[in-house]
Amino acid sequence: MKERIKRINELIKEVLSQIVFKQTDFEGVLVTLTRVETEKDLKKAKVFVSIIPEKMEKEVFEILKKKKNYFRHLLGKKVFLKKIPEIEFLIDKGEKKAQKIIEILEKIKK
Repeated sequence: MKERIKRINELIKEVLSQIVFKQTDFEGVLVTLTRVETEKDLKKAKVFVSIIPEKMEKEVFEILKKKKNYFRHLLGKKVFLKKIPEIEFLIDKGEKKAQKIIEILEKIKK
């Protein structure tokens, strides 16, 4: 069962990334879907997003939240699953932590 969910997570991430890229125009902003965590019953999918630059995070995040049902509809047209999970966008804090660690390591190198 775990392997099935992993495959579903990757599929949703790949297809949803394409949908978000095509259906939204975030000028000067890099929006990356970093990972998806789908519940076993396929009711919900947590979609973790990284937004660069950080100052645009709130604005872009609000747009994603408003369009989540539309994205789910498009996902349902491209993915053949028994149930199309409800999408919940979340900010991926892990990416920011990793970036801070890299910056610290670069400073130490110098």
